[in-house]
Amino acid sequence: MNLAAWRMRKSSTPASSESLLKMVTKKLHIDKKLEQYAFLPHWPEIVGKDIAAISKPERIIRGKVLIVRVIDPVWASELAMAKEQILDNLALVNAGAAIEDIRFVSGNPSDFSKAGHTSRK
Repeated sequence: MNLAAWRMRKSSTPASSESLLKMVTKKLHIDKKLEQYAFLPHWPEIVGKDIAAISKPERIIRGKVLIVRVIDPVWASELAMAKEQILDNLALVNAGAAIEDIRFVSGNPSDFSKAGHTSRK
């Protein structure tokens, strides 16, 4: 938006913060990325509070594959077996990208212990 348009808009009805945020994110070309990650605040609802405590959605690759870091390989294996249920829960939240697959990777346990979590080893 150029300065003249901004001044004209400023003299009319003030824009809502939501519309300004949408305009800025679109201009910065991050609006689609924000949509993809809209499920993040709902992660504890999607997997449950206990699982959310030992897992961190990390990124989405190829637009449809969610990478989730978990505290250890045992949890990665257990969550891989529950993947279909987690995908169903993601779809129910209906926020963000239509995730088609989830990959669970084990993380550095020290990353989780800083947050007060411990490995099951």
